Amino acid sequence: MRCTARIIGVEDNKPDAIAALEAALPADGTVSIKVLETKYPKGAAETMTYAILGREVPVGKRSSSIGVIMNNVMTLAYIGKLLPSGEGMTERVVTVAGPAVARPGNYIVAAGNAFTFSAGMGGSTQ
Repeated sequence: MRCTARIIGVEDNKPDAIAALEAALPADGTVSIKVLETKYPKGAAETMTYAILGREVPVGKRSSSIGVIMNNVMTLAYIGKLLPSGEGMTERVVTVAGPAVARPGNYIVAAGNAFTFSAGMGGSTQ
């Protein structure tokens, strides 16, 4: 697959990140920033693909099926940190949110943890 566009999506409640990214963009225009409305949930590749490109990923398919490679910031950070050293990924950030969550937020969990463990980190309001 040939990459024809590189777009970084950043929610509008992160003005410092937007400014820092804009300042670091290559002058040749090969990478652009798309400022997105802050709205949850937005982390899923399908949701981000629609928010950034206005294209829907077919049900049961991945974004790559429509020619889109979507990476979240943690995946890219781990690639940049671990690939040069030859290490593997052992943890990831999981967002726990919703009306039944007492402490919504982003939590670092060990890779491979059961969903119920990750979901329980935010506590229950019920």
